[in-house]
Amino acid sequence: MGNDTLFHQALTLEYEGRFAEAFELFQKCFADPTFDEGDISFHCGWCLENEKKQHQALMLYAKAAELTRIPSCKLNSYFRSGWVLMHEKDFVKAADMFRYAIEYGELVHLQNETYEHAVYWYALCLESQGLYLEALKWYRLAQAASMQLDPESRYRQIVCLNQVGLFDDALNVCLTFDAPTPDDFDSQRYETLRHEVRKEREMLEACLTGQRLSTICDPVGRPSVDSLSRHACLTPYRTSNKSAVPARRSESVSARRRALCN
Repeated sequence: MGNDTLFHQALTLEYEGRFAEAFELFQKCFADPTFDEGDISFHCGWCLENEKKQHQALMLYAKAAELTRIPSCKLNSYFRSGWVLMHEKDFVKAADMFRYAIEYGELVHLQNETYEHAVYWYALCLESQGLYLEALKWYRLAQAASMQLDPESRYRQIVCLNQVGLFDDALNVCLTFDAPTPDDFDSQRYETLRHEVRKEREMLEACLTGQRLSTICDPVGRPSVDSLSRHACLTPYRTSNKSAVPARRSESVSARRRALCN
């Protein structure tokens, strides 16, 4: 069997979700120096990631980023490393990987979909560390970069603005969800976002107009990485995402909200 045939068989198995079998064939491709070693390492890492062998996958993604001569492979190796680390709740290291992806994409002028998603998830990692103002900047960049990420980025901006007490600004972003569903954005997901934003908007409007609320529900807060996979289905060189399901807000900000309403 020729090595080209072996490689394409491995790709087929990978595409079919038969990752253990694909991994075995990709491993054999390392013997052929005509293949890009980094690219083979990436595919091996992708197979192991899907087999839930995250530590081994991270090592292969690091090897891929170091050795590959293919810009898209290097960019995506950084991205996948960030994704794995984020799901392990190592937000500091995940942010580093997403930032590497962003910087490399800009260096080689490869600002593709993977690059755009790296911007969004970098912002989410910053938010998860409580770096709300810095996260706001990157969410705005993600919004400007991608129509697909626009609603998700606006939603997370509302969360960050509330966390730092910029309630007027948060309300202004809430008002943007009066617009119809953007082109090429899932209408059901948009309605879910609008429902969450509507609750936040009502609370903000009541507080900012001086009305006293008898009860104040805890608004949305930091995202829960445990639920990210329900809203994102990422393939090696093509990404699509939905926002995380948020968790609780800090008590200090809730207290500030109550102070506004009193």
